[in-house]
Amino acid sequence: MRAWISDDDDGGGISAVRGGPETATPAPRFDATLRELTGFVMPIAGACLPDLDNLLAGAPRDYRNGVHEGVDFYPNHVCVPVERGTQVRAARDGVVIRADTAYRALTRSEARRPDSDPQTLDRFRGRQVEIDHGVDERSGQRVITRYAHLDSIASTARVGATVRAGQVIAFVGNSGTPESLDDPKAEIHLHFEVRIGERFLGQGMEPEAVREAYERLFRTLN
Repeated sequence: MRAWISDDDDGGGISAVRGGPETATPAPRFDATLRELTGFVMPIAGACLPDLDNLLAGAPRDYRNGVHEGVDFYPNHVCVPVERGTQVRAARDGVVIRADTAYRALTRSEARRPDSDPQTLDRFRGRQVEIDHGVDERSGQRVITRYAHLDSIASTARVGATVRAGQVIAFVGNSGTPESLDDPKAEIHLHFEVRIGERFLGQGMEPEAVREAYERLFRTLN
């Protein structure tokens, strides 16, 4: 079975040699270590992982460069109600390195642009917060969590602020989604990513492995 990445992705997994037979390319060896990340808290209190694999990291998309890089917490799929204004929590202790307090809403012109452009892709994530959790000792990679499509950001979550796991940092919205331009109630959800170096947790993994990795991520440490 093919891994959940596009053929021209250089992040590992299975790739195709264009014009020739498909060959397997080993993923970077730190993948196994990254799957050991644990001790994070759910960004939405009481939530579970989405019941649909298509809402997990690594799921294929026909937009956004062909792959989903995080976990989507949508209403009716994550065990608890999710609506505009639902509290978003820091998943682990860290330092806020991005807080879009001066966010400018997506325009219709921007919504029509190809999302392969990094700047446009970033705009489609809407209002965001990013938290730096330091370098993971096992992999030597810096771990950052990203919280996207936010409606607003808590006053205590400003760039440079130290936050604790479980602290409210923002509130669920639908900023950056083209659908919200026509329907303010559309696409309300939290997009949550775990970035490890230049990669994201779940990159190049099969759905079962992605789910296992995130179940471990949110496992409480004794």
